[in-house]
Amino acid sequence: MMLSVILKAQDPQFTQFYASPMYLNPAFTGVTYEHRFVANYRNQWPGISKTYQTYMASYDYNLSDLNSGIGITVMQDRAGSAGLTHSQIGVSYAYHFKISKFAEIRMGANLSYNMKRLDFNKLRFNDQIATGSSTSIESSKYEQLNFMDFAAGALLNSTEYWLGLSAKHLTQPNSSLTGDNVPLPLSLSLHGGYRFIIEKQGRHDLKRYISPAFNYRHEQKYDQLDIGIYYYHLPLYAG
Repeated sequence: MMLSVILKAQDPQFTQFYASPMYLNPAFTGVTYEHRFVANYRNQWPGISKTYQTYMASYDYNLSDLNSGIGITVMQDRAGSAGLTHSQIGVSYAYHFKISKFAEIRMGANLSYNMKRLDFNKLRFNDQIATGSSTSIESSKYEQLNFMDFAAGALLNSTEYWLGLSAKHLTQPNSSLTGDNVPLPLSLSLHGGYRFIIEKQGRHDLKRYISPAFNYRHEQKYDQLDIGIYYYHLPLYAG
């Protein structure tokens, strides 16, 4: 019997894309003009056991004297009964300059170190069943994968609106666990939103607002559009 199987995968993503700004676009690094800590968790298809779970945390800070922002992100994505795990730690930098009194252009970049592995203790193969062995020759075909990845983005940001463009996997690193050459395809994102301000202090210190937002993604021949609406009440987002 001969079988032909095509496998497809996805980058980790968050439904509330606006609540993971540095992952959405590194140009958001330092945009808040103060210390910011963000934690994200996603459980995709929770009705099915051992599917996709993603954890992420980030910290960033605005260096106003240098017109810059710096940040760090940590993420782990787990998928399937084999314990396919993708861990990532990255550093981000953004530079901004004014184009008007209340609007700015931001340019950002993220460099990350990535690790992918399978947990073979959670799998059982035919040769283990036949021989009673605790290990399988299949496990020798796979190795833990370590690689660097690079992302960049630009952002037009004002008090009322924002519009950004970001690109991930610019270096198209190899993502194969079997030693083959399987480069990660370039992933593009166009995103934006508008802030209907309810309460503010001064021009920039926003206390409460409602913001509709969108995120359009393109990777190879695949397209995805997310739309949502967010409510901000210092210091919390809900969406």
